[in-house]
Amino acid sequence: MKVPSLGSQDFYNVIDNLVDWLFGILLVGAVFVIILAAYKFLTSAGDVDKVKEARNLIIYALVAIVVAFLSEAIVYLVVEILHQS
Repeated sequence: MKVPSLGSQDFYNVIDNLVDWLFGILLVGAVFVIILAAYKFLTSAGDVDKVKEARNLIIYALVAIVVAFLSEAIVYLVVEILHQS
């Protein structure tokens, strides 16, 4: 029985699909965190600790969005570099 081998193009496609899925999941999660932070802002009633917690949630969501976009860019650059060599 012969075991099929994955070509380099198949490997790139698998990695690209995985990063695309993780990108989508991370963005959806960030949107939910932003909605949660907005709810915390609205229900804080001037409580400084709750406002600070909501601001931190927004910062975490923005960091997650930046990481998601950077992961897409890094994978794209690595694939392009490997295709040139």
